[in-house]
Amino acid sequence: MCYLACLQVLIVDEASMMSAEFLQQVEPVLRELRGKEKPAGGLQLIVCGDFSQLPPVSKKSDKGTSQDLFLNWGWAFQAPAWRALDFTHVLLTKVFRQKDMQFVGLLEDVRHGRNIPTALSTLTRLCKRPLAIEGGIRPTILFSRNKDVDDTNTRELADLPATAQEYKGLDSTELDPVVAGGDPDDMAEADICLQYHAFFRDCLATQTVTLKVGAQVMLLKNLNLDGSNGRQLVNGSRGVVIGMLSQAEVLKRLEQRKRDLAAGQGGAGASQPHSADWVEDVALTVDIPEENMQAARCAAVRQVAELWNAKHHGEKTQKQAAVAMQIEALKRWAAVSGGVPLPIVRFTNGVETEIVPTEFSATVPCAGTCHRLQVPLKLAWAITVHKSQGMSLDLMQVSLRGMFERGQAYVALSRARSLEGLQILDLDMNCVRTDPAVLAFYEALRCGQAAVEALLRDDKSWERYQLNELETLWYGCTL
Repeated sequence: MCYLACLQVLIVDEASMMSAEFLQQVEPVLRELRGKEKPAGGLQLIVCGDFSQLPPVSKKSDKGTSQDLFLNWGWAFQAPAWRALDFTHVLLTKVFRQKDMQFVGLLEDVRHGRNIPTALSTLTRLCKRPLAIEGGIRPTILFSRNKDVDDTNTRELADLPATAQEYKGLDSTELDPVVAGGDPDDMAEADICLQYHAFFRDCLATQTVTLKVGAQVMLLKNLNLDGSNGRQLVNGSRGVVIGMLSQAEVLKRLEQRKRDLAAGQGGAGASQPHSADWVEDVALTVDIPEENMQAARCAAVRQVAELWNAKHHGEKTQKQAAVAMQIEALKRWAAVSGGVPLPIVRFTNGVETEIVPTEFSATVPCAGTCHRLQVPLKLAWAITVHKSQGMSLDLMQVSLRGMFERGQAYVALSRARSLEGLQILDLDMNCVRTDPAVLAFYEALRCGQAAVEALLRDDKSWERYQLNELETLWYGCTL
């Protein structure tokens, strides 16, 4: 864990998934690792997220057993460690995913649990109609439970007439260099830790992926393609498998792409240096005093040209490195994959491309790294609301029946970029659940830092939880 001791800043995203218990246990570990008694050992923490979204996945209580010692309880801001860290709280209010202010307002009502009958009735009225299917890409359905997702994806895949292609991930582990050069017993323990780590169970890319032509899929990794003109492909991009291509042909395409980049061609859609006229036009926008106007403009032209060339060269180098990594990964995977052809996918933005196996990895402190090389796709006729958190979907359907968790309905509805891309399949007027502690936290945030500090100072939920746990354990031990 030496890297934690050396860090100056640690950014924690999706903070709603970090429990009070987890933060309370991690904070003293950071102090010990860094050898300082300051909160978190003096490490600056930047915590981002929305507590109105899904809470930490809690464990079920098993009275009177050691399992009760950690149940992943509570919101992070309810931990005494949160107060000790003395955060400066900033409320972010600008919405980026949705542009339609009516939709934004309806989502805010659902988020805060206000005007729910009106908000849900309006959403249902606007979004009950079926969505158009464009380019063979169907809307993704969001369900609250895994069983509904698995049943839908299995049924839809089986109904396709094409031949199924099975992709098996290439799993490997890598010992931390410090551990690898140390005690043999420590090495053996670290190796076992890596081999059986939860990464291989929880990885976004499953160990086995089965696809057919016509399968609705979702991308699980950002791809380094040309990012101009809306051609970005990112984690969550939706598409449909339109064909299969042999590994040899894919490798030939990648090698050609590599040669094109080296020759400065960059392939289709590559960024090209702008003309001298464009550079001068940009330079003319610089605010320059009347005196020495010509000399200043000449200097501005040179600076703009230098900046552009540096940027263009950097993008070219990044693309070359990305293609080289794809080639290396495909060669490794081809050695054990049995020659299975690779999928060609058409995405909602019109991009059609072959999908090459990609590396997924996770660092395990004091042990090493877990790796999985796999085609970065998953079946996407349906996904769970939990798996959708963080995604933006252009076309989606949602089943609002069976929502069982706080914030679940809000997360589901807010994945849609627009009302035009959202269809509500069914509705339960009791689907919206909010947490009073979260509502109070955001009300204090709107009032300012002093109000937040007062709320946290007066909050006794952690103490009540600890007393309840002690009573539970005592009751279990005396039975």
